[in-house]
Amino acid sequence: MTTTLPPADLRSEEAPDTTHDRPDREVDYELLPVYLVGGEGPQAGTLVDLTKQDQVQQPDPEAEARAALIQAEADKAAAEAERLRLANRRGAMRTEQDEATHAAKMAKLTAEREAAEREAAQEKAAAEAARERVQAEADEKKSAERNWRLGALGIYIAGAVVSMPLQVLAFYKPDMPFLLSAPFFLEGLALVLSFGAAAAVTAGRPVWPYRVGVMVAAVIAAAVNVIHGNADPRIGIGVGAIGAVTSIGGPIVWTAYEHGRARRLDGVPTRRERNAAAKAAAAELRRLAEEAERAEAEAIAKAEAKAAEDEKKAADKAAADLVAAEDQARRDEERQAEHPEVWAVAVARRTATGSAHVTEQIWAAAWEVVHGTKEVGVTASIRAMLLAARAAMQQAGEGFEGTAKPQVESQTPRRDPDAEDGRKSNGGTPPVRRAGDAQKYLPGVGKVSSTATVTRVPRRPVRGARKK
Repeated sequence: MTTTLPPADLRSEEAPDTTHDRPDREVDYELLPVYLVGGEGPQAGTLVDLTKQDQVQQPDPEAEARAALIQAEADKAAAEAERLRLANRRGAMRTEQDEATHAAKMAKLTAEREAAEREAAQEKAAAEAARERVQAEADEKKSAERNWRLGALGIYIAGAVVSMPLQVLAFYKPDMPFLLSAPFFLEGLALVLSFGAAAAVTAGRPVWPYRVGVMVAAVIAAAVNVIHGNADPRIGIGVGAIGAVTSIGGPIVWTAYEHGRARRLDGVPTRRERNAAAKAAAAELRRLAEEAERAEAEAIAKAEAKAAEDEKKAADKAAADLVAAEDQARRDEERQAEHPEVWAVAVARRTATGSAHVTEQIWAAAWEVVHGTKEVGVTASIRAMLLAARAAMQQAGEGFEGTAKPQVESQTPRRDPDAEDGRKSNGGTPPVRRAGDAQKYLPGVGKVSSTATVTRVPRRPVRGARKK
């Protein structure tokens, strides 16, 4: 229950408090009506005459206090339990959210790791395949090179085996045995010059002198075989021709092998390599042409989009300008008809400033010239009506909510409304309040306030305050 003081005009003026003057006099409380405002029962908000207090059943204050204390503790326990429940629920939800986030993060990391492993495996497999392909090509080239070299050397040896006996028979004379060294010289000359050509290829020196020497020696040996076969009926021209072919064939094959090796060492591409390079160049040209066509198509599309956007902007601007012009014409017409004096001043300022039309700044300046205020639409009569309405509203609202005086003012002595306000003419020093200035409460108020239940509101700690 909350005790509220009665208004000042409800206090007893017929029976003033004289207990201070005559404390030995007993006061008949039954003759002093005291009014109680408030409470929590069905009589809340009503005025009760305490002279009829004996007719009203009085509740037990201690029981009410105990019940209120028990209820407060129960409410506090329930609130604490609810707070703990919500805190536990929030903690569980936060844990679930963290677990879900962690699971999603781990799943993402696992997927990324698996993707990286797959990509690494694919790259490794591709690199291994490329390495194997390169190794296979190198092995194939090496095998072909070895077979080619062995085949050329075999052809050379086979030709020497055939042509050498024929040349020995051609140079054999019993009286000149020294001529037996001539076949060995011719065949050896071709062989040695072939070795010289190989060494020149490896060293990067000119090869043509060795090749010329090889071919000259081979031709001489072939001519010897043909002449001897034609002169000796035992051998015949056929065998001589075969000897000539074998004498020239071996050096020719060996020279062809050395020529290929020289071109490889010089970096001259083969026909296959030239064809592959031509195909790659053609593919690159096609790619560049496609990129150029795509870039040209993109440029055309961008140009068309920009042209369409510019056209749309121009159309929107034209529409906006048309709307603005219509709105300006409407404003000018209304202002000229409703405010001719202001319009005349605005036109004069427009022509003086060279503006195309009467802008809002020009109109506001013209309004201030005519009516004396920068607030467009407000005239002296409108201002007077506004002030009169505010004064009437202020006068009509006195005593209602929003203008009620504080409770402490009911304890101050009444003042004459026409008397001078000391607070405004005392040089800025507020009046001093002394003991006895306030009117005393009626005795019955103390009895009622003793049975009232006071609810204390705990003070909230100030943020940032230092603890003692």
